Amino acid sequence: MFAFIDAKKVLMIGGAAYQYPKYFIAHFPDRYLEVVEIDPMATAIARTYFYLDDLFQDYSLDENNRLTIYHEDGRIFLSQTDTRYDAILNDAFSGQKPVPTLATLQAAQLIHQHLTPQGVYMLNVFGFLTGKDSFLRSQIKTLQQVFTYVYVLYNTGNNQYMVIATDNNTYQPPDAISYTLQDSDLILIDDYVPIDQY
Repeated sequence: MFAFIDAKKVLMIGGAAYQYPKYFIAHFPDRYLEVVEIDPMATAIARTYFYLDDLFQDYSLDENNRLTIYHEDGRIFLSQTDTRYDAILNDAFSGQKPVPTLATLQAAQLIHQHLTPQGVYMLNVFGFLTGKDSFLRSQIKTLQQVFTYVYVLYNTGNNQYMVIATDNNTYQPPDAISYTLQDSDLILIDDYVPIDQY
């Protein structure tokens, strides 16, 4: 996914088993990743059972600081940092439900503020592009209020999609799929994110 952008500094919200951070560190030796994981226990489990400690040792991460982990709520973290990133990845879930505080217009505005001018925001979303009351379409509509371009890619299985939002007109994923929004699709705001409706 990074073939289209020069993403030297990346933020990932949601670490869980740290599968993608391990891939990132192994495949992009000149790039830096910060991970915000709300649950310290998830990191402890990843260190013990999912080879995160091995990753730190094998790639000298304590010395070169290519991977930095913060235990914090993702939105609170963004509200307290001045750092701007080339890419922000949102892989934070509560089960299969999105985190409401990261789905809103206000969250999109905050994320936008922390991207470089050509930066890209990517998020995993479970849902449907068709049918009534689509959270996925409402998430797209919400991001369209802030970003110039919003693309959708189908992820493998379980009705999982990757949504990509950016102001960068040179980033055009070749496998983006078409979508049509409906008048009933919502712009999600902090005061109203009806997750259980979808």
